[in-house]
Amino acid sequence: MNIGVIILIVFLTCWLVVTVYELRNIHSFNLKFLDIGVTILRKEINPRFINWKGFDGIYEEKEGKFVFLPDLKIGYFVTIFRFYRRYGLIGGSYNIFPLTIFGSFAEIEGRLIIKYKVSYRLAFLVGFICILWFCIPILTMNFSSIIASIIGTALTCLITYLAYVFKKMKMKLLTDELKNLLNVKE
Repeated sequence: MNIGVIILIVFLTCWLVVTVYELRNIHSFNLKFLDIGVTILRKEINPRFINWKGFDGIYEEKEGKFVFLPDLKIGYFVTIFRFYRRYGLIGGSYNIFPLTIFGSFAEIEGRLIIKYKVSYRLAFLVGFICILWFCIPILTMNFSSIIASIIGTALTCLITYLAYVFKKMKMKLLTDELKNLLNVKE
């Protein structure tokens, strides 16, 4: 067996084990894992009123799960892990790679601050793919591989940007659910 194939199999196996371990801890609201991640969006809301009273346990809505620490006026959220989502009688969408967005929200100086995060594991993967797109043509010094590298890098950036645009809609839905739970008046 080729050494490159063995390295790839070992890398993918480690990646899968770390992914399952991390997702399990994130979805069970392990605070150590919810504080680690790349912040992809930070949103501030200037409310007139926020109701932090009466929360205990985990609240599950259509798009996410929320947990509140009302005494500290902070909380955490995780998107629901699903491969298929139905929007109505006609609409629905498949998600080959369901991306878990997680984060925190807190009331600080009268403002509700929401931080949306993705795993460092995902940022590492996108960076690793981009590095591979640059390293392979340097090692081969072939003109066609340089062209393939440019196209591959552009496609990786485009796919990352499109995923961000679509997930931004999901983050808006999470914000709306959070506002409804906290009875936010703007």
